[in-house]
Amino acid sequence: TNLKSKLNKYIHKMDKDDLRCPKCCKKYNNEDRQPKIIPICGHTICLNCISEGLDEIGDSDVYICPIDQKEFKLKEKSINRFPNNITLAKFIPKKKAKDNKS
Repeated sequence: TNLKSKLNKYIHKMDKDDLRCPKCCKKYNNEDRQPKIIPICGHTICLNCISEGLDEIGDSDVYICPIDQKEFKLKEKSINRFPNNITLAKFIPKKKAKDNKS
């Protein structure tokens, strides 16, 4: 639990504006740039980058992690094969509702 405590302290010190996808360098959000985990290696990249990667592999059933080049064999070519990184998602600022006043 000492490691868990250190990790929690580190996460709380993180600047929420620095939470970016390592592939496209854009900020994660709760829409098209949700943080998704690549199961074979545990790296996290955004939903948009994974979708682009799935498009790029065409008829292949192998997704290659853009971070470490590990191959992930897909049972089905679906974004659902990549779980959400719910820990990281907790630190993404919620989109503010637009003011509807006229």
